[in-house]
Amino acid sequence: MDWSSEEVEAFKELYITHGKDFRAIAQHLPQRTPAEAMMFYYRYDPGKLGVALARCSVFFIVMLGDRGG
Repeated sequence: MDWSSEEVEAFKELYITHGKDFRAIAQHLPQRTPAEAMMFYYRYDPGKLGVALARCSVFFIVMLGDRGG
């Protein structure tokens, strides 16, 4: 089953909050299983998820600080 645009947007927002916790993501998407959420993450066009992934990275850098050398 294809993902609706609403599900894609919800996934992006949920990914920002939950990262790769696909079980938590699927709990907010009633028609999706954790396996479907994981497959979506690994198969979906990374460019379309890019904004969410970039926002997630910025969030963690702000929250955890830049721990790089």
